[in-house]
Amino acid sequence: MLTVSLVKRVSKISADLEMHSHGVNVPGIRMVDTAQGVLGLEWIDGKSIRLLLGGGAEGEDETTEEETEDDSHEIEEEDPFDEYGVSEDDAMRMIGTEIAKMHRADIVHGDLTTSNMILRHPSSAKGLQLVLIDFGLAYTSTLAEDKAVDLYVLERAFASTHPASELLVASVLKAYQEHMGKEWLPVSKRLDDGMRLVARVGIVVFDKVLSSPSWTQEKHGGMTESGSRDAWGRRVGPNVIMLYYEPEKVGRPSLITAHEPIRYWVTRTRLQQRQGARSSFNSGSYEACRALSRRICVAMDIATSAMIGGLNIAGDAGIPGTGTAAGALSEIRKCCEQIHANKQACRRLSNKVAELADTITMLSAAGVPDASLRDLLSEFDLKLFGIYHRVNAWSQYSKLKALLKRNEIGEGVTNCTAELDVMMSKFLVVSALRHGDAQALGMQQMEAGHEEIRERIQEVLQVLRDRSSLQEAANLQRHGEPAAEMLMREGQQLLAEGRGDADDPVSLEEYMEFRKGLAHLQQLTDILPSIKLLNGEISRIGDRAVEIGGHSQIWKGVWLDEIPVALKCLQEVRVSARAQKRFIHEIEIWSKLKNPHVQPLFGIVTNLGPLVHVVSPWRSEGNLSEYAGRVRSANKIYLLWGAAGGLAYLHDKDIVHGNVRCSNILVSSKGEALLCDFGMAKVVGDINSTPATTTLTRSGSTRWLAPELIFEDTVQITTACDVWSFGMTMLELYTMREPWAEKRRDAHVIAAMTNGALPSRPQNIPELTDSVWGLMSECWDRNPDARPAMSIVPTRIATG
Repeated sequence: MLTVSLVKRVSKISADLEMHSHGVNVPGIRMVDTAQGVLGLEWIDGKSIRLLLGGGAEGEDETTEEETEDDSHEIEEEDPFDEYGVSEDDAMRMIGTEIAKMHRADIVHGDLTTSNMILRHPSSAKGLQLVLIDFGLAYTSTLAEDKAVDLYVLERAFASTHPASELLVASVLKAYQEHMGKEWLPVSKRLDDGMRLVARVGIVVFDKVLSSPSWTQEKHGGMTESGSRDAWGRRVGPNVIMLYYEPEKVGRPSLITAHEPIRYWVTRTRLQQRQGARSSFNSGSYEACRALSRRICVAMDIATSAMIGGLNIAGDAGIPGTGTAAGALSEIRKCCEQIHANKQACRRLSNKVAELADTITMLSAAGVPDASLRDLLSEFDLKLFGIYHRVNAWSQYSKLKALLKRNEIGEGVTNCTAELDVMMSKFLVVSALRHGDAQALGMQQMEAGHEEIRERIQEVLQVLRDRSSLQEAANLQRHGEPAAEMLMREGQQLLAEGRGDADDPVSLEEYMEFRKGLAHLQQLTDILPSIKLLNGEISRIGDRAVEIGGHSQIWKGVWLDEIPVALKCLQEVRVSARAQKRFIHEIEIWSKLKNPHVQPLFGIVTNLGPLVHVVSPWRSEGNLSEYAGRVRSANKIYLLWGAAGGLAYLHDKDIVHGNVRCSNILVSSKGEALLCDFGMAKVVGDINSTPATTTLTRSGSTRWLAPELIFEDTVQITTACDVWSFGMTMLELYTMREPWAEKRRDAHVIAAMTNGALPSRPQNIPELTDSVWGLMSECWDRNPDARPAMSIVPTRIATG
């Protein structure tokens, strides 16, 4: 059974890759049950690359001790790739292509072995494909070094599972380079840098391992602690010299050639290590050399990972419990101290590493056989450096970036800790020890949870208090990164958590600092609240509404004690769970609208009385009628042009306004028309289970309504209805009176429309030219399909 976090992580990454524009071939997600820890994936009809290359069944060694060289060549088998209609080289290029697409999507696999690549059979529904599987260790990263580590793991997998694989790897990397484009250069540099260090470290490891007491205690063909390696080499034969002198040999600059990249030297070295003839020396010498070879390989792996990640290795590489592990532990602790977010989680990770290191020391002191620990120690060393790569990257983040990436860091640290928990279990199984007291651990976790909340509060506050961090967030927001929006959401969430009990983690002083910092952030960026339920963030000013209509009231208020807002109280909508859910859903959609002629909505308030209040920025200039009546020099053509542009934008987004009139068009401080209350009639109708037309007629909008809404019961509000209403809005602004002003009652208007009448043309209004009146008349065509589209209306107004 999988853990909940692993199920979510694998399903998310797989879905991201499958749906990503780069089109990475991964198994489709068929079912996710986080409660049971079950993940259902698409069945891939095909074979793994490991099987096709002859690497044996997954989970088995390629060869056994009993297998002889003659046995391995008895039968000449046909090429398994023939069944798939591709050559071996074609398959390798497919691998390189898929890995490149994955890396361009900023996904690092973490376990690129030939067992985790399946060639889908060409007879399947999707045809021939190279499919990447098993994303249990995958994570997102934009770092070239992480992608380089992915490639290094793949090369190591080829070398260990498929002898003589240099050409295979070359084909993979060639295709990878072609599809990575410019992104190949930084990855290639990190990969080559790592391989150079492998060559250098090979010499150091060889010297240190041969001179260590642990080596001289093993059987090694008569070599003594004081004996020279040259003398020992002459005794044990040329194959052993080849085994251990190759790292030194490939490290010499004189052997660097243009046609052989450094990374292939290590592959070649490994092949020679695997192919050393056993007959050259006795079984004791061979097993001792084999053990040493493993140590050197592990040290080379660690060195490569460390170099790619930028770590300066110190100490005894390859010797259990010393050097590499200690160096990595020290570096991880330093990085954890420098990370500006999730400090409690980072501290737990650092402690877990130390605990595991102590366990290893204890097992060594207890005399647990080295043979039982060798593979675990190798895995532990590599695990440490894998963790280092991640924490090192996080430690480079600024305060703001760390806060914005808090969830990513938190998930990553949790995954690292979980990996070490698995390692701990393995070590304890080896030593037959039992670890931990569950009840005490539970108490520690509860305390850690409270500390994490406090830590999160301080992380957000240190950004909100810092003007330079707020300015950084504003700059990122302007360049397309939602830094300010994420900071706003984090701050609002903590504000919500800080309301209520006296023992809340947010103190009163911190609560006020949150409000002040968020207000400053909004003023810098003009962004909307990320959380749309604004209870506790809004204060209403005064005892009377500033505007009272038949079915709504407008109050003035402030958001976060500083930002003026308008509170529209809808008298037909009482506070309820249904109303709250419906409004928040619509406002989430509307908040994505970005147009200079569309009024943004902040959210709703449900704790200012029994009725829902809709919150929007305060516009001191008032609506279109109020502004034009007060400012005699108002440019009505410009205002109508802006309103028409805003309405055309809404229609382009498949949003019908539903109640276009001057009172629903505000004017900004810069004199721009702003559409407001769009879609409100439908929302109110849905909440109260009444038709939108009923809501509109009750609110006094009959004079602006299209005839089909008045006379046909089943008609929905359409964009054509908005066009009719916009024509009436033009008439309203030019005359400064309601449409059909000569009709005293709405019933008289309906009667006139029944007879096919239209408003008569006003006299003595110079702005109302023949062209403008012609446009208005077209908007009032009784046939909705004959009315002009709003997309052409702004141009018609501007040229009229």
